[in-house]
Amino acid sequence: MYLMTTAGERKGNETLFGSGDDWKLNACVNFLRDDWCLYAQGFHLGAETLIREVAETRGKHVDLYVYPIIFCFRHAIEMELKAAVYWGRHYLGRVSPGYPVGHTLLSACRGIALWPECRSIVEEIWPEGSEAYLDDMERLLREFEAHDPDGQAFRYPTDTQGERTKPTLTHINIQDFYESAEQLYRLLDGISTACQAMWEERLKNADQ
Repeated sequence: MYLMTTAGERKGNETLFGSGDDWKLNACVNFLRDDWCLYAQGFHLGAETLIREVAETRGKHVDLYVYPIIFCFRHAIEMELKAAVYWGRHYLGRVSPGYPVGHTLLSACRGIALWPECRSIVEEIWPEGSEAYLDDMERLLREFEAHDPDGQAFRYPTDTQGERTKPTLTHINIQDFYESAEQLYRLLDGISTACQAMWEERLKNADQ
């Protein structure tokens, strides 16, 4: 691989974090204050890259890639949900410090119930919107929560008590998963982007 070197070939800084000699490989971080979209897009792109690899190799390493694929996709969806709530609160004048806490998608467990608040924000901002697409999003989120309630099921094979994290799953078709998860991600991305844009437009108009 292009990035791989042996210990004897190592060049540049002998650190894990910092700039290196090849500026094209220096990733820029913390250059935006509100970088929710970058995190969500990064995890989404990571999942898409692995899915493309699985498709192009006709399933090579699919039994290995399934874990980072679903973990990255789920985290991207969680980030978009939190971004929608974050920016929706701003637009509706319900600003609170920090970001929405918790990793569950529908139920409240050590945090807020992300989807119920997101849905209520959408229904308040766009009261004439379609309930059907919200219901379809909720159906997919419920399936996610049934198999991966807190974003840990595809990070670890067992929980802290030694119980299997995915006891009812035996097969996951990556193509079918991608088509449904991608639709959900795109809808949530549209909601969060619209809420942020409307909030920023309001600030712009207030300053004029």
